[in-house]
Amino acid sequence: MIEKSIDAVLREHAARYPKMQPRDAVKLLYQANFGPGHLVKDTAFAVQMIREELLTADSSLSPETEDIGHGYTRVYLRPGISAEVLGEAFAASAKEAGGTRETLLCDIDTLRELTLEGVFRFSANELDGFVAQYKAMGMPIIRHSQEYKEAYKPAYRVVLTRLTDGIFTMK
Repeated sequence: MIEKSIDAVLREHAARYPKMQPRDAVKLLYQANFGPGHLVKDTAFAVQMIREELLTADSSLSPETEDIGHGYTRVYLRPGISAEVLGEAFAASAKEAGGTRETLLCDIDTLRELTLEGVFRFSANELDGFVAQYKAMGMPIIRHSQEYKEAYKPAYRVVLTRLTDGIFTMK
């Protein structure tokens, strides 16, 4: 699979998720840069969490997977997922997570350029205000906005794209 540019990923997400807020776009970029390294490194725990979340996840509005750039993919929780394979891929991805503050900042610059082009429904001023707060907090992992959660019910795991084979046990 050919990896998409961050520009292409952002344009795709802006079209697919029109209720996306600045924090959701920055979260996407954080995940594309750092993967799931902030969450879990224990495979058994990851598998158990996925099993539990599969009981209530409603990803019917989402694709099975989404390329989020820099070699990472969001895998949406839905029937047909192998919790074991996804948990292993998730934990392995967390162990390999890299990324730098500089690449994240570069991607945020791309986000700002696209915002100025009118690709997103939020304004450059809204983005600038959020990014200033985000930098002041030390650029941590953040949660989706309430608007995004209500509209899209995100339930996924971020994994290295090369580890996605075998996650879906049935089609």
